[in-house]
Amino acid sequence: MSLRPAVTFILGLLVGGGLFFIFGNPFASRGSDLVDEYYQLKPLSVVQMDGDVVDFEVVIADSFEERKRGLQYVAHLGSNQGMWFVFQDETVKTFWMKDTLIPLDILFVDSKFKVVSIAQNLPPCFQVDPEQKNCEYTSSVEKVKYALEITGGMADAEGISIGDTIQLQEQQD
Repeated sequence: MSLRPAVTFILGLLVGGGLFFIFGNPFASRGSDLVDEYYQLKPLSVVQMDGDVVDFEVVIADSFEERKRGLQYVAHLGSNQGMWFVFQDETVKTFWMKDTLIPLDILFVDSKFKVVSIAQNLPPCFQVDPEQKNCEYTSSVEKVKYALEITGGMADAEGISIGDTIQLQEQQD
């Protein structure tokens, strides 16, 4: 019985594993932490109907390019981090998960800063297919002026619900 095939196999695994360790997963390397992508996080609070407050740190997406990019390629959000989208007009808004690496909840918020609908645990959609036609879309139920993207499952875990209100630090200034 020859040991050569077994040794070759083990060496192959070691070399392959070493290369993977050195160069990493090519898809994962495109991902980053929210703080790596955006350097200015601002405080935002969700004030629940019972008076409890859930605090977040958010990136403000108030330009077309920032809204278009959203949380694409962000591989990790802190438990209370997110992105606050500011739109020019109050209309029904549609989001899609193109190049999103993590599940998200989206809180849709009207011009009075009231949460009017919540899309929960939207699945990530990062694929090699450039058409990305199979990524999930979701729309607000009502007209909104704002949206808050947070880690998938966070709305449920924190008890955030329709009727809660948003307080952004800039509102208080």
